[in-house]
Amino acid sequence: MKTTVTLFTLIIFLFISQSLTAQNEYLDYQLRDTVSDENYTIFNMNDFRDALVQLGINVYKWNLPIPKDKDYKLNFYIQEYEKRKLVKDTVIESFSTKIWGFNGDHRAEYQYIRNLRIISEMPDWTDETDKFRFKIALNSGKREVSKSIFPRHEYGLYYLRKFEETEFEIGKNIPLLLFTAGWETNVQGDKVRRFCAPNFAPADLQDDSFDNSDHYFIIGYRVVDEEFYGRD
Repeated sequence: MKTTVTLFTLIIFLFISQSLTAQNEYLDYQLRDTVSDENYTIFNMNDFRDALVQLGINVYKWNLPIPKDKDYKLNFYIQEYEKRKLVKDTVIESFSTKIWGFNGDHRAEYQYIRNLRIISEMPDWTDETDKFRFKIALNSGKREVSKSIFPRHEYGLYYLRKFEETEFEIGKNIPLLLFTAGWETNVQGDKVRRFCAPNFAPADLQDDSFDNSDHYFIIGYRVVDEEFYGRD
């Protein structure tokens, strides 16, 4: 891991102290500083976002429109592709969409999964055993799990993009994040890796970038009409 716990904790503390309600949703490759010149020397949300990105840390958040009529099974998956060829489709974790929690009166009750956050850390490429790591948190951290992906280090570079929003359906794959090696191209006689695509990857995968990318992973979820605990 290329970041220290102390530095990460400091950045998160400063980030949260700026605004408890601010949404940390941004493109990992582009940040805009919208602060006026007279306030430029005052630390702001863009500074902390930029610091996170420079450390290879990204934070993504979603509302989950899962029906609340009964218990469903929420499966998180990773799909691995070589260009358009699906080489592996793995369910990495499953949850019930109906979990125990506490209401405003501190009474235990069943609650439904409402939101999702993923915090990810890019590999630093100095160690061939380094992985792409991410943590899934549901309902503001009431359920959490950490996972990792082992990239192919011969490519030397991967890009991370968020998928565009797509209509929810029971049993449908909902892609969330794209982790891709892009493709090799020649620039003034030098071979370099690049990835050119829409700011948010299309959920139906209908874009030339998926044809051109040598290797990529898709992190997503699907809700199936199956009771997680097998209750009657």
